[in-house]
Amino acid sequence: MNEMKPSITNTDAVWEWFGKNQPYFGVLVDTKYTNEQLNEEAKNNFFASGKAHVDFVLETIKEHFDTNFTIQRALDFGCGVGRLTIPLSAACGQVVGVDASPSMLQEATKNAKEMAAENIEFLLADDDLSKVESESFDFINSFIVFQHIPVAVDIVSCNDC
Repeated sequence: MNEMKPSITNTDAVWEWFGKNQPYFGVLVDTKYTNEQLNEEAKNNFFASGKAHVDFVLETIKEHFDTNFTIQRALDFGCGVGRLTIPLSAACGQVVGVDASPSMLQEATKNAKEMAAENIEFLLADDDLSKVESESFDFINSFIVFQHIPVAVDIVSCNDC
């Protein structure tokens, strides 16, 4: 049986609840992504939607900003189960996926292994991004994530901003 959902004021605990109980539905709210409905076709559709999004973003950058745009190292902030991280890994040398939920990261790691995406590192995020603080990236991705973070959380300390 699923444990009770935590208070929404502790967003890390909420995402860990989703990671343990409804990881795909937590990323895309559609009943076909609930554990009860999730089948191989739905899971393939889930990841195909991630690939379509990544393709759209990269094509838009190339069309409007830089036709020679390439990515060596990317950060996927709020990577969840790897919906965008895995297709992003096909477009660059290395991807670091960070998420506040250890259970989401465990599922993302499993998915990356199943899809032979070997150039991904998954890290647990904290409010200071301490595990990625000294890393440099030439592309940072975050999609449908920031609206879930309370305004009072100071995510990034920026000394050079």
